[in-house]
Amino acid sequence: MAYRDDGEEDFELVKENPDDEDPLPLEAFVDEIDNRTGYLQQIINDTPVYQLARVATEQEIQQRARLATSNNCLATYKVFLGQVATLEQSALEAPEDDQISPYDEDRRTLEAKQRGPP
Repeated sequence: MAYRDDGEEDFELVKENPDDEDPLPLEAFVDEIDNRTGYLQQIINDTPVYQLARVATEQEIQQRARLATSNNCLATYKVFLGQVATLEQSALEAPEDDQISPYDEDRRTLEAKQRGPP
């Protein structure tokens, strides 16, 4: 089974074997998709390099926000810098960054359940 993309429209399913079943539509299982932050991402987020980069980014955003409210900047730049700083700040404050959802125990394998909590 392969998907073909002509660049203009949605993907079109091209089955190698016409007798193969059609895949389920995304709507049928979209609520089942596990979109939690993974273990490796949690490790990366806890590294000193990531933390330093995040702090530096937050400081740059604060500098742009201060510049947008200062009198040393043209009005056009103030509007632009203010909008950029607001968007950047809201991206940093996205709730999914720090939220860890509990895992659905019914989806864990028997072996994983025997090892204990995730």
